[in-house]
Amino acid sequence: MPELPEVETVRRGLNDRTLHQPIAGGEVLLAKTVAYPEPEAFLEAIAGCELVEWHRRGKYLLADLTRKGKPAGQWGVHLRMTGQLICSKSPPP
Repeated sequence: MPELPEVETVRRGLNDRTLHQPIAGGEVLLAKTVAYPEPEAFLEAIAGCELVEWHRRGKYLLADLTRKGKPAGQWGVHLRMTGQLICSKSPPP
């Protein structure tokens, strides 16, 4: 499990690479990784949002989201045991 310095390093990297990027969509590969709402509703909720800023709360990463310039909530992420968050423009081969 990643310690706080590793989580902070990931947060800074996300702020460097993802701010003001629109979320076109996504895919939930394992339904139990989305605690709330249901995976389909989660994907609908984040599609079309823009990442404004990443924060760290303990070992959780929180992204502030906007939609059309208005606040649209937060996206909470835990790095689990791997300490990695993998983002890609297309699915791996």
